[in-house]
Amino acid sequence: MKVLTKNYDDNKTDSMFYPDMRVLEVEHKGRKFELNTYGEVKIIYQDEIYYDLNEICSSDEQLNKLCDNDELDIQYNNWYELRPIGRKDYYDLGMFDEVYGDPTEITEEVLDEYITLEKGK
Repeated sequence: MKVLTKNYDDNKTDSMFYPDMRVLEVEHKGRKFELNTYGEVKIIYQDEIYYDLNEICSSDEQLNKLCDNDELDIQYNNWYELRPIGRKDYYDLGMFDEVYGDPTEITEEVLDEYITLEKGK
């Protein structure tokens, strides 16, 4: 797996740090894939509403502490989804419905599984 574009910080892997953006683009066995965030972020912290987690904290570790101490009220959160680049029929095929919590979950094994599924359709 070759990483073409990486738009996330290794200390900030939670999707709420990246509202509405492509965080990763990879190539594997001649196929290109992108990992994007989808959904809205709405967090209440110290009686203020935030739509970008970066305004509240700067790492997964800080986020975990805030959550552990019940300092955040996360009303909406976004998530990661993997999509093939250059292929639009995956919606009709019922593929790529998985939701990911961390960009590091995208491995060669995951990509191999999708490539195999594409060949079978």
